[in-house]
Amino acid sequence: MTLAKSAQENAANQELFVQAFRQTGDSIVICDLQQPDAPLIYVNPAFEKLTGYRFDEVVGRNCRFLQGSTRHEPTNTEARTRIRASLAAGQVEVVTLINQRRNGERFWNELSLSPMRLGGHDISHYIAVCRDASHHMLSRQELEQAHAKLQKSLLELNRLVMTDPLTGIYNRRYFDTIARREFNICRRSGAPLTLALVDIDHFKRFNDRFGHRAGDDCLVRVAETLEGGFVRGDDLVARYGGEEFVVLCP
Repeated sequence: MTLAKSAQENAANQELFVQAFRQTGDSIVICDLQQPDAPLIYVNPAFEKLTGYRFDEVVGRNCRFLQGSTRHEPTNTEARTRIRASLAAGQVEVVTLINQRRNGERFWNELSLSPMRLGGHDISHYIAVCRDASHHMLSRQELEQAHAKLQKSLLELNRLVMTDPLTGIYNRRYFDTIARREFNICRRSGAPLTLALVDIDHFKRFNDRFGHRAGDDCLVRVAETLEGGFVRGDDLVARYGGEEFVVLCP
């Protein structure tokens, strides 16, 4: 398998997972725990259909708006207590609570929460699957099976979120997260932190002469070379931009 073909398949897999989240009949939301008040950063079309809220109405808001006038329902109070405990412990949780659609209609929301980690470190996001349980309730076995499938998808999604689809090394988003953490650690401890930016000169001329496929192969080989030169456990090599790479060495 050529490097370019492998990169194309990686990009195709990433697009496949994005389309899967859009096409699934289950309502899926992702919230960002790294931002104040853990706002929603993604909802799929099934969520819009379930709640009546549009994507642009909810992204950037905490999902508590779904509680509406049901906030003080005894069922919801118990569910919120369980959710807070699970969030603190970084555990998967399944609760059923009363939520409110945009038009004010109430419905039973079966909520499955699962944590996401960037590179196995602190929990950075939570993904939630919502189902309208007003007319039926899933059995415990069905819930466990659904969670097993979700966990498998999360592992793959977590990998795709962290990596560059062309080169297979870490992407800029993951680098920004780790660099911020390592900078704070080194600032407190006084330890040195090495940062190197690598840019390929005249890359446009290379692409114009040899074609974009050859350019992609070139980027993959540069990424492999850089990774081969920085092999300590704490070293991080990432693709920073088009033909730009970055190396971080605590």
